[in-house]
This record gives sequence, structure tokens and C-alpha cells, in this order.
Amino acid sequence: MYCNQCGTPHALETCPVCGHNNRVAHSNVTPGANVQYFDPETTLPLSGWWRRVGASTVDGLVLAVPGLVLTKAIGPMATIVVQLAYFTLSWRCKSRTMGNMAVGTSVVRDDGSALTLATAFGRALSLVVWNFVTAIGEVILLRHLYLEGSGQATALHLTNGWAPGAIMMATGWLLSVLNGLWPLWDARRQAWHDKVAGTLVVMTPKN
Repeated sequence: MYCNQCGTPHALETCPVCGHNNRVAHSNVTPGANVQYFDPETTLPLSGWWRRVGASTVDGLVLAVPGLVLTKAIGPMATIVVQLAYFTLSWRCKSRTMGNMAVGTSVVRDDGSALTLATAFGRALSLVVWNFVTAIGEVILLRHLYLEGSGQATALHLTNGWAPGAIMMATGWLLSVLNGLWPLWDARRQAWHDKVAGTLVVMTPKN
């Protein structure tokens, strides 16, 4: 359950934080400039697409520095682990990342309840899977360039060239973009990772 007065995730009829009875149809998030869409199944106020873009941008900036450091020190796969940990813990503990906080949105299950650890991890995994595909392509491409530059490339490496790595990188990037655009035409404003995990991105009610 999701308190429609203060936004606190809980499983009680009465919110333990603000005392609001969820049987009373009231919410201090009203239609207007900040809320354009309401979920047809739960009536929760859904985040608009640009707010999702804003949250993703902020999260990208938060993860940029550690990502660059780890990529240089360990490799691109290390950044995937950091992303998984960041998103999973943020959504499980607070229902929102720093990006969500910046734009005033939260992530809840599609029935309005708080995310479990399994749901948060599943959403994070299905979100970064395209980055994983891109990272594998990057590793393949960099390995090929290294072998070619050091003169250690075999006939098989030379025959395959850079194409496999480049194709995987391009595929991961294109699928990531399509996933990000999906809420534009989805009835519940869900991206693919929302559908996989059964989640919604909603407006965080003001206190």
C-alpha cells in the first residue's frame, strides 16, 4: 500500500507517519502543471517522461566519477556492479535515488506498495542489462585493438575485425534508448524495466 496523503509506503489501513486513512479518497497531489498522468489501475500520479529523463541524468552524473575510475582501474564490468548496488539499495531503502529526489519522484510496485529487495534488484538488473551488453562489446573491441596493436592478433582475430564488439556496443545502446523512450507511449508510463519488475514511477506527494 502507498499512503495517498504523504506517500509513505506501508501495509496498514492507516498511515503510521501522517495518520491518514487510505479509505478516504484524498491526495495532496492534484492534477495540474506537475501531474499530467494518473495510473488507470491504481490512480497514483505518474511521473512524466521529462522527469524520468531528469532523474536519469542526475543519477548518471552521480555515477560518472566512480564509473570512470573503476573502468580505468578494473574494467567496464566493475561499473555495472556499482550501478546495481546504487539502484538496488536506493529503491529498497528510500524508494528513490538521488535523481528521483531531485525531480520529486519515487518508485513503487504497481500496486502502490514499497519495493522489496528482490523487486528493487530485479528492476536495477533489467535497467542496467543494456549497459552490460554494451560493456561486453567494449571489452571485445578493446581486446581486438590491443591484440592488433601489439602484433599478437591471430588470423581469426583479423578476420573477425572490430565488428562483433562494435555491433554489441551499438545493440546495447539502441536497446537502452528504446527502453528509455517506451514510457512516452505506454499507458502506465512504464519502461521495460518497470514491466519486468512490476513497478511504477510516481510523483512524490508533498508534505
